Amino acid sequence: SGAKLKLIGSDGSLVEVTTDATGKFLFEQVNPTKRYLQKETNYTLEASKDEFLKDENKLSTVGYTESKKFYLEFFIQPAAKEVVIDFPEVRYAYDRAELQVIPGEINSLDSLDYLYYTLISNPGIIIELQAHTDCRGSDSYNLKLSQRRAESCVKYLMDKGIPKERLTAKGYGPTKPRFEYTKCNDINKLQKSNPEEFERLHQLNRRTQFVVLSMNYKSDNQYGVVAGKELEAKKFIENWKGKK
Repeated sequence: SGAKLKLIGSDGSLVEVTTDATGKFLFEQVNPTKRYLQKETNYTLEASKDEFLKDENKLSTVGYTESKKFYLEFFIQPAAKEVVIDFPEVRYAYDRAELQVIPGEINSLDSLDYLYYTLISNPGIIIELQAHTDCRGSDSYNLKLSQRRAESCVKYLMDKGIPKERLTAKGYGPTKPRFEYTKCNDINKLQKSNPEEFERLHQLNRRTQFVVLSMNYKSDNQYGVVAGKELEAKKFIENWKGKK
């Protein structure tokens, strides 16, 4: 509830409303003589709320000759400072920091493109990108490895135009298991009795996530990128929306 919805029309129209207690809003009539949605018009809808990431959706009345109801859902991700946010899996070469790309299996660059889209769609956020390892090997080695992996992700995003001021790389090694039941002592008990579960739980701990440190970054452009990267960001958003 209390989310802001912005309806932007290709005819230049702009309407801003707030959802009701159930998180819904019905775009029906502005007044008895005017409706929110007009004929032959493309619309973008943006959903936002304080301490949440934005979400967008699209609809079009182009080509419709009869009345039609559109039902759109939005997911706005909580992004308060204590909220750790997952995104599509990023893998690395074994014991290395290089981003892994295996055709037909995994493309870590695509996963980071999801984060890039999040950053340019929410140009005010500053994040900490966190890399975690499992607990095999020494803690000191894993801390250094996870730091290099986090830095690999940050470098990819910076190469795409995200300012370094919006990104912090932090490697946590094995110090923050994903769940209570994936603590190292508990996993090691399964090494002989259930080797498949032993490997699965270690895999759960090997992950890359991010947290939002601030939503107050001030940018000179609407995408929060460095000068000269605005057009690339604009085209990326257009292509990304076309996939949704």
